[in-house]
Amino acid sequence: MLAFFHTPEDVQLAESVRFPALQFRGSRRNRRNGMIPFSHIYVTSMSQVGQFVRHGDMAGKLVKLEDAATGFIANHKRCPVNISFRAEGIKQAIDNSPVAQKASIRLGILNGMGRSFGDNVAGLGVLQHLHRYLSSRFSEVQIDLLQRNAGPQSVLYSRYPIVNQTVQLPVSVTQFFSYDAYIDLSDLLSLPGFNELPLYDFYLGALSMQKEIRRKKDKRTELSVLPAATAENRQEIISRAGGSNRSKIVLLHPSASTPLRTIPEDIFVPLMQQVLDQTKVIFVCCVAVGLEHPRIVDMSDRSGDINAFIDIIASCDAVITVGTVVYHVSGNLNIPTLLIPTVEADVNSAKNFPSVKALVPWGMRSKVSKKHMSREPEDVAQAREIFSRMKVKDLVGFIKKSV
Repeated sequence: MLAFFHTPEDVQLAESVRFPALQFRGSRRNRRNGMIPFSHIYVTSMSQVGQFVRHGDMAGKLVKLEDAATGFIANHKRCPVNISFRAEGIKQAIDNSPVAQKASIRLGILNGMGRSFGDNVAGLGVLQHLHRYLSSRFSEVQIDLLQRNAGPQSVLYSRYPIVNQTVQLPVSVTQFFSYDAYIDLSDLLSLPGFNELPLYDFYLGALSMQKEIRRKKDKRTELSVLPAATAENRQEIISRAGGSNRSKIVLLHPSASTPLRTIPEDIFVPLMQQVLDQTKVIFVCCVAVGLEHPRIVDMSDRSGDINAFIDIIASCDAVITVGTVVYHVSGNLNIPTLLIPTVEADVNSAKNFPSVKALVPWGMRSKVSKKHMSREPEDVAQAREIFSRMKVKDLVGFIKKSV
């Protein structure tokens, strides 16, 4: 949902505000003592807005914004055309809008393409299809990603000319109205299908591309890797482990951004000790694994940004990971991957990648969560039960078959 904020003198941000949707990064001249100025907009759900704004005469109590204090951009006559989540598909959405008469198109994607790197890798593939489609209809195509956190995610797009620029939200009303069309991906976790659909399919629907891309083999992201970097990474991994050029390398990634998808250390460490005893491969990791061994190589010093991390993944012969960005990368690069999923979206996303095998221990399918993220004790406990049922033979068998 798109919202812009009018800020009467009696409306202030609570001092405890930490939610990123209400951070304001405007100039000091426009900041007005921490208040959001009339001339700027931020994109978020109204339910989130209501939680973090207070009125001065309410003694600091959190209350919902009055109707007079907010407005909806979509009601403005100058608002660009919304082409997101259109059941009829992007062709009809454009054909039935003023955009169809334009020679070129400037598109803004709000919260594009999500908050996590996994979201962005999947979303990048759909953006590639979208750019090709728009290029077949318009002489010039410009796609801007308007992001809540334009720092880390924007690095991914530096290798891909399909994105014109990434923009840190909030933006001015004038800047927003300069677009011909927009796609609204605000508040992803509450949008229908985000918790269950494969990420690629979710983004196809979000960008109204579901009728254009139907075949499973087309639901891929064309990732750019640097051959020189991958070769250098491989040699460095082998050197650090004291191996030979014939050594096989398996990427190990047991943690994610949420405990719902992270293997507890007390389960992971004894399991991996047995795997190390029964295999001879080199394991490389870019996150802490709680275990030291001559054949476990830490490459976190070379994975400072997402593109460098992709180059490290590309240098490996196989991957063992939980549900995070890693399998989206290895799946698109066709690297044999053992995914240990605890959420429904990862189980379903894995089906789009022939090289990815989802390992759900026997009898644990009903324990897979319908949520995408959670820190609730009961949800984490359910995920722990899945991880505790993993067998050494499953990991060892995958390694021996894959490398």
